[in-house]
Formats: sequence, structure tokens, C-alpha cells
Amino acid sequence: MSRAKRREFELLDVDADHAKCAAFNMLFAVWRYHTHYDAFRRCLHWMDLLTQRNPEGIGLMHIVEPTAIAPDAPTRRLFAEVMRVPTVQHYSVLHPARGFKAASVRAVVASSFALARSRTPHAVHSSLQEAASWHADQQRRLGREETAEQIAKVVEGLRGEHAERFPLIERAP
Repeated sequence: MSRAKRREFELLDVDADHAKCAAFNMLFAVWRYHTHYDAFRRCLHWMDLLTQRNPEGIGLMHIVEPTAIAPDAPTRRLFAEVMRVPTVQHYSVLHPARGFKAASVRAVVASSFALARSRTPHAVHSSLQEAASWHADQQRRLGREETAEQIAKVVEGLRGEHAERFPLIERAP
């Protein structure tokens, strides 16, 4: 990948199962196979660092790939904890798969949002454009100027970087 592409975001953490990056005041995470507790817990570390640089607050966008496996119970509880972090100003999950299983995944995520009882604006999306537009609206609410196109470009870049480093396989390792 070219250096120009890498300048769009700061790559923070990557392995075969996931990749995380920071751009603007946002943390982006791609979950491809397993959503391990320790990898998810590191989101808190990156959120703290982003908050230090962005006192207006931060946004989170999780991209759950169609190949992702549902997390275990401790990781799901941590998901709710992350949603209640006071500096998180907007949070979404993008699951770009189609069909009944995909709709079920989005419904489970929406239920998790409800159970977390977070006052943070949150959403579940099925398309990147929809998610990027929603986050751009939330960014404007914070007085920031990132566009849907810029946000989508970060997601595409992170997904591309992840695929380049760890080519997709049919089944989870």
C-alpha cells in the first residue's frame, strides 16, 4: 500500500482477526473472524489516547465483516462497557452482509445498544455509505468538519490494509 494511503489514518493494532486505526477523533475497528476479549479491551486504551488528543470527545465505528464469529459473553459485556465511556460521543456498528443471518446480527447489536442504556448516539448500519453519512452528521454536531467521503475512505483503507497483511480465508483460523 502506498504511503499516501497510510497517511489517511494511524494504524494501531492488527492481526488476522481484526485491525484498528485512528483518524480525526475516531477509532475504527474491523472484526474479521474472532472478536477476542483482549483485542476488544485494547479499544479502551486507544480510546483513552484519542480522548487526550480530542477533548470534544471521540467517535467509534466497528466494522463487523460477514466472516466474523459472534463474541463470547465476557466480550459482549465489554461491548456494553465501552458504550458507556463518557467521552464517546457517537458509536456505530457496520455489518455489510445481506440476508437473514445478517439481519439477525444487526438485531442482536441493536439489542446490545438498548441493554447498555447508553445516552451516546448509536446506530447499526448495513452499508458503508449509510454509516459514513451518519458519522459525518455526528461529527458536525461536535463542530468537526469530516465528510462522509473522508470517513468512508478511512474504512476502505483500513479494510484494504487488513486484507493486504492478512489475506481473507474461507473459514476462521
